[in-house]
Amino acid sequence: MTFSRIYLIITVSLLLLVSLSACGLLKRQAPPPALQAPIEEVSERAPGPEAYYHYLMATLAELQYDFDKSIAEYKIALQYDPDSAYLLNNLASVSLRKGDLKGAIFYGEEAVRNDPTYVPARVQLGKLYYSMKEPEKAIKQFMQVLKIDPLEEEAYIFLGSLYAESRNFPEAIKILTNLLKFKKDSALGNYYIGMVYAHMGLYLKSEEYLRATIQIDPYFENAIVKLAEVYEIQKKYRQAIELYRKALEINPHNTALRYRLGQLYLQKERFGEALKEYKELSRLDPKDLDTHTRLGFVYFQQKDYHRALEEFQLVLAANPQNSDIHYYMAAIYEETKRYREALQELKKALDYKPKSVEIRLYMAQLYQQLKEIKETISVLNEALPYEPKNARVHFYLGLAYSEDKQYQAAIKSLQEAIKLEPRNDQYYFNLGAVYDKAGYFEECIVQMRKAVELNPKNAEALNYLGYLFAERGIRLEESLVAIRKALELEPDNGYFIDSLGWAFFKQGKIKEALKELQRAARLVSDDPIIREHLGDVYYELKMYKESMREWKESLELKPESEAVKKKLADIERILGPGKK
Repeated sequence: MTFSRIYLIITVSLLLLVSLSACGLLKRQAPPPALQAPIEEVSERAPGPEAYYHYLMATLAELQYDFDKSIAEYKIALQYDPDSAYLLNNLASVSLRKGDLKGAIFYGEEAVRNDPTYVPARVQLGKLYYSMKEPEKAIKQFMQVLKIDPLEEEAYIFLGSLYAESRNFPEAIKILTNLLKFKKDSALGNYYIGMVYAHMGLYLKSEEYLRATIQIDPYFENAIVKLAEVYEIQKKYRQAIELYRKALEINPHNTALRYRLGQLYLQKERFGEALKEYKELSRLDPKDLDTHTRLGFVYFQQKDYHRALEEFQLVLAANPQNSDIHYYMAAIYEETKRYREALQELKKALDYKPKSVEIRLYMAQLYQQLKEIKETISVLNEALPYEPKNARVHFYLGLAYSEDKQYQAAIKSLQEAIKLEPRNDQYYFNLGAVYDKAGYFEECIVQMRKAVELNPKNAEALNYLGYLFAERGIRLEESLVAIRKALELEPDNGYFIDSLGWAFFKQGKIKEALKELQRAARLVSDDPIIREHLGDVYYELKMYKESMREWKESLELKPESEAVKKKLADIERILGPGKK
């Protein structure tokens, strides 16, 4: 029996004794095999009998994590066998485990220099160069390995990874495909080819190799996750979800993956399933504030506002300066019409983000809900210095000025918004509406036409344009064309139907007008203008009682309308006392 064989038996015995005292499972990692320092299989290259004792002491010290002692023993062993590539390679391994990369490379290079054909030394040296970001040196080592041993799988894997990292994808594919020629069932070979194709954006090819990987090794977690990601990129969400769930069955404690699955459920609005994942994450780590934030968001989407508030308040208790949580709480209060409380939360958020334009835009929206137009204008003007080229700020400021009947200021703000975003049809539409309120009819027409030019499907602009002509009794054919286009886009819009009926009325087509206005009133029963128009048609048909009924409805909806009051007074004179 050779010395090396005796040595192997003794070493394995030692390993078994140590392993029995520290049982554990070794799990293969899918990325390029991590730099490890395994104790190499003993070959005929093992040291001479004089070095056995110190070698065994070095091995035992390494198993006990006493790396300094292990290194010292290896050095003594080398005094007896100074040319042993095997001992030098093991010394490189222990140096690596100690964290001494320079020492590991030194001993690795010595091992290769002493025996250029010793594959384990070249493989380890290649890995060391890889970790030190020296790809050219790493490639050289792995290429030498394949010349010595063309069946060395690890060399193919690392070479493929190195070429892929340098974006030399064709060479990476070539190297990895060569591996599969003699080892078709290589899970890592198939996996890395799938990874390379994914990086190239060739997702169908990537699927092919990743599926092959999983067929070879159904528990290859990283391959399952990567295939799920490839499916997700292609919007194959059902397959992606199925694979993410399978990966979680293999590794239920993979919190990053559970987060990903929860996020995907949120994206697909599968809130119940998202909730289940986030609850499990909360169980695994009750102190994770991000999980509580996501739970709050899911509850918000489910309109379970009480639970959403509980989750957000829990986050704020730990981190009161989290402005995003104050923002989310404001959204909850808005949904429950607690506008004052929503504003308080936004003011707190503003304390931590004093330059935030988004928070001020949200505050402006809430002030508008409260009909506090002066405050709306004030908070928008506060936002302008922080983002003077934010078109939305100018746009909303223009709307607020318009509501406050400051039409010149509104026109100026909306014109500024258009300068910043000249392709936004809504800006032209709203500028046109302000011109209309300010009495600039022709300017209004120009802006409405521009809105339609930019967006032929802007139904509001089409209807507005048609109604403007109808109201003035001009260009009635053009009016009908515009209104009918609007109705093609929104056939059940009661306001558009009212415009159509009013255009018929202005053309003298009273029966057609009656039919459309009755339909409009059924669709929108609480609009004073529609009621007034219907009353006008009834009046024209001498249906005075019906006319009076509609005008009264109109006046109840808009008590300040002097025009309707006058119409009612006129019809009461026609009908005479007691005929209401």
